[in-house]
Amino acid sequence: MLFQEDEGLSIITTKDLAESHGFRDYTFPCKKISLAVQSSLEAVGLIAAISSKLASHGISTNVVSGYFHDHIFVPLGKEDAALQVLQDMMKAAESIIQK
Repeated sequence: MLFQEDEGLSIITTKDLAESHGFRDYTFPCKKISLAVQSSLEAVGLIAAISSKLASHGISTNVVSGYFHDHIFVPLGKEDAALQVLQDMMKAAESIIQK
């Protein structure tokens, strides 16, 4: 993924692909977690709630929203903890819906 900003080009890619093209100075080695839920681009608050919950567990995020799904990039080594937080959020939401 490429994002052109005024300050320069941001690239989201795999480590192997970056290194194969001579890029070794990366700044955010991470894992991508794709949300299975198909959210609307007009939905309000979903990503804020997820980011806030992950932040409360000391997990930073970089979020990319596609048309069909949101993708949360978390620091390498924090992916298991992030998945646990997301699963806990899903269980809490399901229990509210069942009531």
